[in-house]
Amino acid sequence: MIFLLTGESGSGKTTLLNELVPILSNSGIITGGFTAPGIWENGKRSGFTLHDIINKTNYPLAQTSQPGGEMQGRFSFDGNTLSFGNRLLHEQVEDPCIDFMVIDEVGPMEMRGKGWAPALNKLCSKAKSQLWVVRPDLVLPVQEKWKFAAAGIFETVAHDSASVFNVIGSIFNFRKNE
Repeated sequence: MIFLLTGESGSGKTTLLNELVPILSNSGIITGGFTAPGIWENGKRSGFTLHDIINKTNYPLAQTSQPGGEMQGRFSFDGNTLSFGNRLLHEQVEDPCIDFMVIDEVGPMEMRGKGWAPALNKLCSKAKSQLWVVRPDLVLPVQEKWKFAAAGIFETVAHDSASVFNVIGSIFNFRKNE
């Protein structure tokens, strides 16, 4: 079951995730995957960090000041971190102790078969519940590429962490009561 969280750049997708993950954890839902908080310099986004949710560790993901890696727009993505992120997703989706996966974000690189695409090919075939962050213009193309219908689509303009948790948490409560 794959949920999508969507919103334009700067709309608070990662902020919502950073609020949601502790709520999930406090409810006994073990959450894996990663978020990608922005790095800001002089009021402008200069990069992203990959934050491993389980291990609470950060890795440099993308920067504007370091050309070289996989380019997406004005950002150069660190190849080592992309490899690490794919391994993390492959391993965590198989971990029976992890209930829920977060992937921040699925974008143009993945649509070209790069970025997290290798792991997404595996994740979309698993029964483990997941939340993928996707820009609004890619909601349908992502579902078509990975051949799934979203279990729910949360828009940052209409949802906060509590309302997202109410939907996701109810699924886990339902499973526990079966």
